[in-house]
Amino acid sequence: MNIVVLGSGGWGTAAAMLLSDNGHTVALWSHDPKKAELLDKTRENPLLKGVRIPERIAVTSDLAVLQNAEMAVFASPSFALRSVAHEAAPHLKKGTLLVSLTKGIERGTHLRMSEIIAQECGEGYRIAVLSGPSHAEEVARRLPTGCVAASADQASAEAVQRAFMNEVFRVYTHDDVVGVELAGALKNVAALCCGISDGCGMGDNTRALLITRALSEISRLAECMGGRKETLAGLAGMGDLIVTCTSMHSRNHRAGILIGQGKSVQEAMDEVGAVVEGYYAARSAHELAQRYGVEMPISTAVYEVLYEGKSAAPLIGVLMSRTPKKESDCSWLRIKSEGQSPSLLKKFNFVLCRAVRVSGQLDTHYVQRIFLTRMSSEKSNWIIFGAHVVRKMICAVRGANMGYFAEKTIFGVDNAANSGYTIRAFQRQQVRFVS
Repeated sequence: MNIVVLGSGGWGTAAAMLLSDNGHTVALWSHDPKKAELLDKTRENPLLKGVRIPERIAVTSDLAVLQNAEMAVFASPSFALRSVAHEAAPHLKKGTLLVSLTKGIERGTHLRMSEIIAQECGEGYRIAVLSGPSHAEEVARRLPTGCVAASADQASAEAVQRAFMNEVFRVYTHDDVVGVELAGALKNVAALCCGISDGCGMGDNTRALLITRALSEISRLAECMGGRKETLAGLAGMGDLIVTCTSMHSRNHRAGILIGQGKSVQEAMDEVGAVVEGYYAARSAHELAQRYGVEMPISTAVYEVLYEGKSAAPLIGVLMSRTPKKESDCSWLRIKSEGQSPSLLKKFNFVLCRAVRVSGQLDTHYVQRIFLTRMSSEKSNWIIFGAHVVRKMICAVRGANMGYFAEKTIFGVDNAANSGYTIRAFQRQQVRFVS
């Protein structure tokens, strides 16, 4: 396969080497002609010291190399992805598989990286993402690594799997693009918090607490935005979170340590000497938490340190002094059962989550328009009401045919006999159901 990797940072270079090892014809593109020339001459990326770039990998700054590409791999920093995709678009041929290796959320728009690529490149392309615990330093040295290839199109995910997978790089496929991308972006915020904790002299217990609770709050937001909680339990979620929060290869963890030791945010990022994606993701996480009404105390605390000038020293104490909670929060997109049919309840909860996931853009454009008033079980059956809401949501994004089909096929007539629920929901830029 003819493959072009767009982005000559550590991860882009490591990915190009991996793909070349697998027998593909690979070109590594850099936006900087001088950097491309240097890489081509020295055959070593300063971010991957001691690792030689094979001669068979062409290094270039000319986007014309994309004209014959069957796969274009985007590996630029999140803040640069839009401009790279915009510049690349005119050179791509229709049908090219576009793969995002970039982890982040765009500031302002809150778009995921695959959404930016789709927006800039237009229609006619297959899109997938590759994410997981994959430090470039270790991938380049061919240390065993596992990742997830996610796409709404199974064939595209499998194509990425075939292209990247070998005896030292294992790839699993997934269909939850939202969950995979949000996990990859938001784990960087948690890594900053763990780094701050380590820099303040906290121990392993504290780090384990932060990692676990960070996973919980990321899961809440991901599910609200259309992802699935189970995705966060896998390689793209827990796997990437662990490695980013514990490894000195992690720029975010290192930056957090420096901040915890008393350095300013800018001093910490300057000392790391490379892009600290968590800095940008922290603002997006804070804004998304506010938009959806999702409680994300760790992300909020990191945001306050990075952007509001709060001292890092009291951060852990503030988190520890929060109101007592139950570990499991079952209220999110759920209806509590009060002696009603567990199977029906489970089915209804599943469909609600699936509707949000399928419709994709409900978060910003459509859910805000849905105001659910208090429903009395004596006046309205909850299944019928739920089916109606699901249909409205899906119709808004995917069209009437899909909406009405979902209502008819997912909710059977027999379900109408079940009642006994009072449904309340509030319009806070999200949908939440409680008994």
